[in-house]
Amino acid sequence: MAWEYDPNLSKVEWAVGYLGIATIKGRFTKVQARLNVDDPDPCNWSVDATIDAASLFSGHQAMDDHVRSSDFLDVDTFPTIAFKTARVERTADAYRMIGSLTLHGVTREVALEGSYGGEATDARGRTKRGFSARATLRRSDFGIRSGMVGDRSVAGEEIRVSIDVVANKAD
Repeated sequence: MAWEYDPNLSKVEWAVGYLGIATIKGRFTKVQARLNVDDPDPCNWSVDATIDAASLFSGHQAMDDHVRSSDFLDVDTFPTIAFKTARVERTADAYRMIGSLTLHGVTREVALEGSYGGEATDARGRTKRGFSARATLRRSDFGIRSGMVGDRSVAGEEIRVSIDVVANKAD
């Protein structure tokens, strides 16, 4: 059976420090993912996801445009962010999905700490599976500058990523 990524119910969100005084949060609004979640054991699952880097959205247009610029993500040069699973490991009470993340033209192995929410049938009789994952990335590991205002970095070193996915069983 095939499972399809549900872009209406799934979210890829981020949070980053701002000037050392606050946290800015946002999401990416355009994500495509190929899911291999047929097996009942999540350790046999895999994901191949691509994010349109220009779809970054925080609700503050001027800041979003600046983050898209060559000062940070440089979406004209690096239009996509990609993740591909290498393996999934069971931890004490959750899962760890290890794979390659390509961001800003740099590919690094990352581990997403995740959980499987289970399987259910919605009011329309459609079977769905839900899972989530979290990771903390270091901006500098991907060659993304901090930007400076006086003696302060605009962007914090750590970027917290939160992923919530709903997969629909294909008919």
